[in-house]
Amino acid sequence: MSGALLEASHNMSMIRAVVIVGVVVVLLALNAREFVGKRAAASRDFEGVARAQALQGLAIEQLLHMILNVLAAILAALLWR
Repeated sequence: MSGALLEASHNMSMIRAVVIVGVVVVLLALNAREFVGKRAAASRDFEGVARAQALQGLAIEQLLHMILNVLAAILAALLWR
């Protein structure tokens, strides 16, 4: 009986890992899609140095969003039992 219990526990761990990774992938894809639009708007609205600064700011913002998504996934993994 303990073998079946161990296998069920292993299966649940795999399901949890797949769900967490899947959510992170979806969030990162949505993040990338959002920032494509923001970059296009910044390229259209600014010129020269202002455009370069706007694009750099967007790149930093996008990186921070990605880091936040990964940290949220780590927190979810630690708290989900």
